[in-house]
Amino acid sequence: MTKEPSEFFVHLFGDSGFMIHKGTYEEIAKYWQNHQQEPKLFHINSTHVINTLAIEIELKSSNLNSGDAFLLYTKDKVFIWAGKGSRKEEMDLGNKLGHQYSIGREVVSAPEGSESEDFWQILGGKSDYATVSNIEYATIEPRLFILSDISGSLKAEEIKSFSQMDLVNDDVALLDAYYEVFLWIGGGANENEKKLVEESAKKYLESAKDGRNSADCIVCTVFAGKETLNFTKYFKGWDWSMSEMTDFKDPYLAIKEKYSKKAEKEEHKEGFINFY
Repeated sequence: MTKEPSEFFVHLFGDSGFMIHKGTYEEIAKYWQNHQQEPKLFHINSTHVINTLAIEIELKSSNLNSGDAFLLYTKDKVFIWAGKGSRKEEMDLGNKLGHQYSIGREVVSAPEGSESEDFWQILGGKSDYATVSNIEYATIEPRLFILSDISGSLKAEEIKSFSQMDLVNDDVALLDAYYEVFLWIGGGANENEKKLVEESAKKYLESAKDGRNSADCIVCTVFAGKETLNFTKYFKGWDWSMSEMTDFKDPYLAIKEKYSKKAEKEEHKEGFINFY
């Protein structure tokens, strides 16, 4: 889920967007037919109009973030919450789905900072959530690189349309959010990967060709299972229960590692990875 190419969305849904629910088809159908249902929260995230979607997430205020839009369905209301840094595509889909599936509910626009008391009560009370420190760069698409030395030297692979599933516990990752760069350390990453990722992040920023000043960027290190809200906000429908499974080992990588012992004995090339 969330790894489908853009052509998949265009073929099935055009540019109308869609919703992803938790549960079975029968449970979802019953939900919309039963007006006594429990509240639901949907995270709307987009990098382009053709892959804008709404994913059901856990019902709590800490799952909000200023960079996206959200839909909160209750028995008699639909709240359309738009973060200060949300994209136009996200706000448009929020309005479209909010009205399309209101089914007799009152549709309430709730831009960040204008929320009512009942909005926060439905979410279990107001709590801290990820905010956008620089609105000017909030809509720049983030980039995720997976770094691994399984071949004998540290190599980076950029992941397009990335998701939480791309964070493999045996590796490290670099998430470029323009004014923030995160170094994600998997629980099974080796010492060589941990050592080289910091140097690679520094040189990555120094070589950036997008006009930013590397001195103004913040580099943060986060560890698997202990991710911060400012990190998880860049992933569609982040699942906290999945992030706690830090002992997961990708079976494909386990086999690949087993048969790459010879390569690992070769001299490590510890030079900078050319991301660009």
